[in-house]
Amino acid sequence: MVGPLRLTWRHRYQLEVGDDAIAYDGAVVELSTDGGASWQDVAALVSSSPYPGAVGAATSGALAGRAAFVGTNPSWPVTDLAFVDLGEALIGQTVRLRLRLATDGGVGSFGWELDDLAVSGIAGAPFEHLIAEGGGCPPRARAGDDQRVAAGARVRLDASASSDPDDVALAFSWTQLAGAPVELLDVAAAATTFIAPTLELDETLRFEVAVSDGESTATDTVDVVVEGTGEAPPVEPPGPPDDLVVTGGLCAVGGERSAPWLLLAAAAALARRRRR
Repeated sequence: MVGPLRLTWRHRYQLEVGDDAIAYDGAVVELSTDGGASWQDVAALVSSSPYPGAVGAATSGALAGRAAFVGTNPSWPVTDLAFVDLGEALIGQTVRLRLRLATDGGVGSFGWELDDLAVSGIAGAPFEHLIAEGGGCPPRARAGDDQRVAAGARVRLDASASSDPDDVALAFSWTQLAGAPVELLDVAAAATTFIAPTLELDETLRFEVAVSDGESTATDTVDVVVEGTGEAPPVEPPGPPDDLVVTGGLCAVGGERSAPWLLLAAAAALARRRRR
């Protein structure tokens, strides 16, 4: 370092917070002065922590109990400006920086997205290598929350929360993966609907939405539990044989024709013969 070390970047994040208001995932900025053998949080070197909260102490993630970026950034889904001013304490030292995201093994969320990272007070460039951009970022598919519905209800599947980091218009495609088959109203729309079938027992219908920006495709699934009625669905009575045709008082069965009264007479004669 040749001067006061200052970090700035733009970011947005949406990290898991449970119904109990406990943060299960978090993100931090760390530095090392011994080539990466050990790391310390930048919050330990500044008078005012850059973090808005802390990861729950009883959670299973690697950052449990530590101050961190948690929950959702204030301007979500727009990015916010963040900075850390480390002052002159590290002048004359070689410093490594890392941006660290840690989660538990349960529910996931959007994550942590950073851009426009700038470092001042250093000699040379902050990165050892620059890699050419390989095209746009892939879209993010969001099929919506799982649902529980009654038989006969009109169910709406909504993937309009899907997004593309490059603000490219998205194409949608819905398919059913499991459960009693239903007819989706518009499989190429961001939102589609169907009528929940009548079932004797509870059954889970699973649907997948594929979201494409023309180059990359992302998918997400949603489950809809249809509550059973406790009664078997009605069964339609069988129709006439496919090879039965009635024309002019004659019944044609399997290509042969017989007058209806002859068929009845033959049946009556057979019944008398059996009684004898």
